[in-house]
Amino acid sequence: MKTKWSHEELSASVEAYLDLQQKEKNSEKPIKTHFYRKLAEKYGRTENSFSYRFHNISYVLEQMGLPWVGGLKPLKNVGKNGLKEIEEIILKKLPHQGLVQEGDWSVTLGKYAIGEKPKGIKQPKATEAKTTVYERSREVKGWVLAQAKGLCECCGAEAPFIKENGEPYLEVHHVVRLSEGGSDTIENTVALCPNCHKELHFGHSKQDRSQWLYQVVPRLVKEVLEAS
Repeated sequence: MKTKWSHEELSASVEAYLDLQQKEKNSEKPIKTHFYRKLAEKYGRTENSFSYRFHNISYVLEQMGLPWVGGLKPLKNVGKNGLKEIEEIILKKLPHQGLVQEGDWSVTLGKYAIGEKPKGIKQPKATEAKTTVYERSREVKGWVLAQAKGLCECCGAEAPFIKENGEPYLEVHHVVRLSEGGSDTIENTVALCPNCHKELHFGHSKQDRSQWLYQVVPRLVKEVLEAS
């Protein structure tokens, strides 16, 4: 399964992104999807995968204090190693334009402070908690997973593993949560890899990511919730 991005793929993505950026600076009107399609045909990934990767490149450029292409809003979910690799590729491709010098920039990733080793709890006590469970359609879940064909509908990556029954593992996500009044329909659900699913619930850019879904998944329909 093709999940990890090779250095060649990342390098080609950065080069295409910078080419797109230069064409816009020259007052040309390049079509972004043409860049995605060309990369997809060469490397065997989906166009959505490269579209999402371009948004990642925008994020790295933003962190470096450099301009990014309008319409390619920065998205962070790329991973620490991928983030650093994209930065290094940019540094190698931009110096000849006189924009940056290698070593001038560094992506700030942040670190946890390490103090005294915590003791933890050897025998955690069980507690009861009341939870609300919403009715869900098995047919909707099955349809959405089948429609995805093993690819995350957000980032375009293949499912991270195959389940015991031979099916690719993806998780079904409600764009407007059921707890917020969202519907359990195919127009409000998507199949996601675990990383994208978690970020859409807990990530710093979860609102932007939700809006991104409406752009890349044609069947989705924005739901207008009634005021309570």
